[in-house]
Amino acid sequence: MSRNFVVLAGDGDPLFGYYLEAFRSNNIYPVAIIVDRKTTSEKNLAIFEERTANRIAPKPPAKNADTRYYFVDSHNDNETVKLIRDLKVDFSVSVGVPRILKAPILHATPFGVLNAHPGLLPEFRGCSCVEWALYLNKPLGVTIHRMSESIDEGPILLKRHLILESGDCYEDIRVKMYQIACSVLAEAAAGLVAGQYSESDFKRQLDGHYFSPISTKLLDAIKIKLRSGEYYSNLSDSGM
Repeated sequence: MSRNFVVLAGDGDPLFGYYLEAFRSNNIYPVAIIVDRKTTSEKNLAIFEERTANRIAPKPPAKNADTRYYFVDSHNDNETVKLIRDLKVDFSVSVGVPRILKAPILHATPFGVLNAHPGLLPEFRGCSCVEWALYLNKPLGVTIHRMSESIDEGPILLKRHLILESGDCYEDIRVKMYQIACSVLAEAAAGLVAGQYSESDFKRQLDGHYFSPISTKLLDAIKIKLRSGEYYSNLSDSGM
Protein backbone atom coordinates (compact mmCIF):
# COMPACT_ATOMS: atom_id res chain seq x y z
CA MET A 1 0.00 0.00 0.00
CA SER A 2 1.35 3.39 -0.95
CA ARG A 3 -0.11 6.71 0.16
CA ASN A 4 0.29 10.27 -1.11
CA PHE A 5 0.57 13.55 0.76
CA VAL A 6 0.79 17.29 0.36
CA VAL A 7 2.84 19.82 2.31
CA LEU A 8 1.11 22.82 3.86
CA ALA A 9 3.77 25.48 4.30
CA GLY A 10 4.18 29.05 5.41
CA ASP A 11 5.82 31.52 3.07
CA GLY A 12 9.25 32.39 4.45
CA ASP A 13 9.40 29.79 7.20
CA PRO A 14 13.13 29.41 8.01
CA LEU A 15 12.93 25.59 8.19
CA PHE A 16 10.95 25.13 4.97
CA GLY A 17 13.91 23.87 2.93
CA TYR A 18 15.20 21.64 5.75
CA TYR A 19 11.89 19.81 5.99
CA LEU A 20 11.85 19.19 2.24
CA GLU A 21 15.44 17.88 2.42
CA ALA A 22 14.37 15.49 5.19
CA PHE A 23 11.50 14.19 3.05
CA ARG A 24 13.87 13.61 0.13
CA SER A 25 16.31 11.82 2.44
CA ASN A 26 13.47 9.41 3.26
CA ASN A 27 12.69 9.00 -0.45
CA ILE A 28 9.25 10.53 -0.20
CA TYR A 29 7.98 13.39 -2.33
CA PRO A 30 4.79 15.37 -1.84
CA VAL A 31 2.24 15.46 -4.62
CA ALA A 32 2.11 19.21 -4.12
CA ILE A 33 3.28 22.00 -1.83
CA ILE A 34 0.57 24.45 -0.87
CA VAL A 35 2.05 27.72 0.38
CA ASP A 36 0.02 30.16 2.45
CA ARG A 37 0.82 33.70 1.31
CA LYS A 38 0.86 34.91 4.90
CA THR A 39 4.59 35.44 5.40
CA THR A 40 6.57 34.61 8.51
CA SER A 41 6.58 37.71 10.69
CA GLU A 42 9.71 39.67 11.50
CA LYS A 43 9.04 38.91 15.16
CA ASN A 44 9.04 35.14 14.59
CA LEU A 45 12.18 35.34 12.45
CA ALA A 46 13.90 37.31 15.22
CA ILE A 47 12.85 34.67 17.77
CA PHE A 48 14.29 31.94 15.53
CA GLU A 49 17.59 33.82 15.19
CA GLU A 50 17.80 34.44 18.93
CA ARG A 51 17.05 30.83 19.81
CA THR A 52 19.69 29.45 17.46
CA ALA A 53 22.26 32.28 17.66
CA ASN A 54 22.21 32.23 13.85
CA ARG A 55 23.61 28.68 13.79
CA ILE A 56 20.92 27.64 11.33
CA ALA A 57 20.58 29.78 8.24
CA PRO A 58 17.00 30.02 6.96
CA LYS A 59 16.67 27.69 3.99
CA PRO A 60 14.10 28.38 1.27
CA PRO A 61 12.74 25.36 -0.60
CA ALA A 62 14.76 24.02 -3.50
CA LYS A 63 12.69 24.01 -6.65
CA ASN A 64 11.84 20.61 -8.04
CA ALA A 65 10.34 20.28 -11.51
CA ASP A 66 8.33 17.23 -10.38
CA THR A 67 6.63 19.04 -7.48
CA ARG A 68 3.67 21.31 -8.06
CA TYR A 69 3.49 24.53 -6.06
CA TYR A 70 0.23 26.29 -5.25
CA PHE A 71 0.03 29.66 -3.52
CA VAL A 72 -3.15 30.40 -1.59
CA ASP A 73 -4.41 33.34 0.43
CA SER A 74 -5.13 31.05 3.37
CA HIS A 75 -4.92 27.36 4.09
CA ASN A 76 -8.38 27.72 5.60
CA ASP A 77 -9.99 28.94 2.36
CA ASN A 78 -12.64 26.75 0.77
CA GLU A 79 -10.56 26.79 -2.41
CA THR A 80 -7.62 25.21 -0.55
CA VAL A 81 -9.82 22.49 0.89
CA LYS A 82 -11.20 21.76 -2.55
CA LEU A 83 -7.67 21.66 -4.01
CA ILE A 84 -6.56 19.07 -1.48
CA ARG A 85 -9.61 16.92 -2.07
CA ASP A 86 -9.12 17.17 -5.86
CA LEU A 87 -5.52 15.99 -5.42
CA LYS A 88 -6.87 12.83 -3.73
CA VAL A 89 -4.08 12.57 -1.17
CA ASP A 90 -4.17 10.58 2.05
CA PHE A 91 -2.69 13.14 4.44
CA SER A 92 -1.13 16.58 4.76
CA VAL A 93 2.03 17.67 6.57
CA SER A 94 2.36 20.99 8.37
CA VAL A 95 5.62 22.89 7.75
CA GLY A 96 5.54 26.27 9.44
CA VAL A 97 1.83 26.81 8.83
CA PRO A 98 1.30 30.49 9.73
CA ARG A 99 -2.23 30.30 11.16
CA ILE A 100 -4.45 28.07 13.27
CA LEU A 101 -5.99 25.51 10.95
CA LYS A 102 -9.75 25.04 11.06
CA ALA A 103 -11.89 21.93 10.84
CA PRO A 104 -12.44 21.78 7.05
CA ILE A 105 -8.70 21.64 6.24
CA LEU A 106 -7.96 19.35 9.20
CA HIS A 107 -10.49 16.82 7.93
CA ALA A 108 -9.87 17.18 4.19
CA THR A 109 -7.85 13.93 4.01
CA PRO A 110 -8.30 10.49 5.60
CA PHE A 111 -5.32 10.85 7.96
CA GLY A 112 -5.58 14.60 8.55
CA VAL A 113 -2.62 16.91 9.05
CA LEU A 114 0.64 15.69 10.62
CA ASN A 115 2.57 18.13 12.79
CA ALA A 116 5.89 18.04 14.65
CA HIS A 117 5.39 19.54 18.11
CA PRO A 118 8.59 20.61 19.97
CA GLY A 119 7.60 18.99 23.24
CA LEU A 120 6.50 15.67 24.69
CA LEU A 121 2.71 15.55 24.55
CA PRO A 122 0.45 15.62 26.41
CA GLU A 123 2.57 17.00 29.27
CA PHE A 124 3.82 20.01 27.29
CA ARG A 125 1.25 21.67 25.07
CA GLY A 126 1.22 25.22 23.78
CA CYS A 127 4.11 27.70 23.71
CA SER A 128 7.78 27.63 24.77
CA CYS A 129 7.60 23.89 25.50
CA VAL A 130 11.37 23.47 25.16
CA GLU A 131 11.96 26.24 27.67
CA TRP A 132 9.32 25.07 30.14
CA ALA A 133 10.72 21.52 30.08
CA LEU A 134 14.18 22.90 30.86
CA TYR A 135 12.80 25.09 33.63
CA LEU A 136 10.90 22.18 35.18
CA ASN A 137 13.81 19.73 34.79
CA LYS A 138 11.88 17.51 32.41
CA PRO A 139 13.13 15.59 29.35
CA LEU A 140 12.93 17.12 25.90
CA GLY A 141 11.56 15.64 22.74
CA VAL A 142 9.38 15.90 19.67
CA THR A 143 5.88 14.54 19.24
CA ILE A 144 4.33 13.78 15.86
CA HIS A 145 0.59 14.11 16.14
CA ARG A 146 -2.47 14.67 14.02
CA MET A 147 -3.62 18.25 14.38
CA SER A 148 -7.03 18.89 15.92
CA GLU A 149 -9.24 21.89 16.51
CA SER A 150 -7.96 21.95 20.09
CA ILE A 151 -4.32 23.04 20.02
CA ASP A 152 -1.79 20.22 20.54
CA GLU A 153 -4.50 17.76 21.62
CA GLY A 154 -4.68 15.58 18.52
CA PRO A 155 -3.83 11.85 18.59
CA ILE A 156 -0.15 10.92 18.78
CA LEU A 157 1.69 8.85 16.19
CA LEU A 158 5.33 9.07 17.33
CA LYS A 159 7.44 10.48 20.14
CA ARG A 160 11.19 10.89 20.12
CA HIS A 161 13.33 12.02 23.06
CA LEU A 162 16.14 14.46 22.38
CA ILE A 163 19.60 13.13 23.28
CA LEU A 164 21.68 15.83 24.94
CA GLU A 165 25.30 16.20 25.96
CA SER A 166 26.09 17.70 29.35
CA GLY A 167 27.84 20.69 27.79
CA ASP A 168 24.96 21.71 25.54
CA CYS A 169 23.95 25.32 25.98
CA TYR A 170 20.51 26.71 25.26
CA GLU A 171 21.29 27.49 21.63
CA ASP A 172 22.73 23.99 21.08
CA ILE A 173 19.51 22.50 22.41
CA ARG A 174 17.31 24.67 20.23
CA VAL A 175 19.31 23.76 17.11
CA LYS A 176 19.02 20.06 17.96
CA MET A 177 15.27 20.42 18.52
CA TYR A 178 14.74 21.97 15.10
CA GLN A 179 16.85 19.24 13.49
CA ILE A 180 15.05 16.36 15.21
CA ALA A 181 11.68 17.89 14.34
CA CYS A 182 12.57 17.77 10.64
CA SER A 183 13.92 14.23 10.76
CA VAL A 184 11.15 12.67 12.87
CA LEU A 185 8.35 14.33 10.90
CA ALA A 186 9.88 12.95 7.70
CA GLU A 187 10.22 9.51 9.32
CA ALA A 188 6.56 9.53 10.33
CA ALA A 189 5.43 10.71 6.90
CA ALA A 190 7.54 8.00 5.24
CA GLY A 191 5.90 5.38 7.44
CA LEU A 192 2.45 6.56 6.44
CA VAL A 193 3.41 6.67 2.76
CA ALA A 194 4.67 3.09 2.98
CA GLY A 195 1.56 1.85 4.76
CA GLN A 196 3.43 1.02 7.96
CA TYR A 197 0.92 2.95 10.06
CA SER A 198 -2.84 2.66 10.22
CA GLU A 199 -5.53 4.59 12.06
CA SER A 200 -5.04 2.41 15.14
CA ASP A 201 -1.47 3.70 15.49
CA PHE A 202 -2.74 7.18 16.34
CA LYS A 203 -3.20 7.18 20.12
CA ARG A 204 -5.66 9.48 21.85
CA GLN A 205 -4.06 11.88 24.29
CA LEU A 206 -4.78 11.91 27.99
CA ASP A 207 -5.06 15.07 30.06
CA GLY A 208 -2.16 17.46 29.67
CA HIS A 209 -1.03 20.99 30.45
CA TYR A 210 -1.05 24.05 28.19
CA PHE A 211 1.84 26.50 28.62
CA SER A 212 1.97 30.20 27.76
CA PRO A 213 5.10 31.92 26.34
CA ILE A 214 7.89 31.93 28.90
CA SER A 215 9.18 35.22 30.27
CA THR A 216 12.61 36.68 29.54
CA LYS A 217 13.44 36.46 33.22
CA LEU A 218 12.78 32.72 33.35
CA LEU A 219 14.65 32.16 30.07
CA ASP A 220 17.70 33.88 31.55
CA ALA A 221 17.43 31.59 34.59
CA ILE A 222 17.28 28.56 32.28
CA LYS A 223 20.47 29.58 30.51
CA ILE A 224 22.24 29.94 33.85
CA LYS A 225 20.92 26.52 34.91
CA LEU A 226 22.33 24.95 31.74
CA ARG A 227 25.73 26.63 32.10
CA SER A 228 26.01 25.44 35.70
CA GLY A 229 25.05 21.86 34.81
CA GLU A 230 22.08 21.98 37.20
CA TYR A 231 19.56 20.88 34.57
CA TYR A 232 21.59 17.81 33.61
CA SER A 233 22.15 16.91 37.26
CA ASN A 234 18.44 17.19 38.07
CA LEU A 235 17.51 15.14 35.01
CA SER A 236 20.00 12.44 36.00
CA ASP A 237 18.70 12.40 39.58
CA SER A 238 15.16 11.82 38.29
CA GLY A 239 16.32 8.72 36.44
CA MET A 240 16.02 10.14 32.94
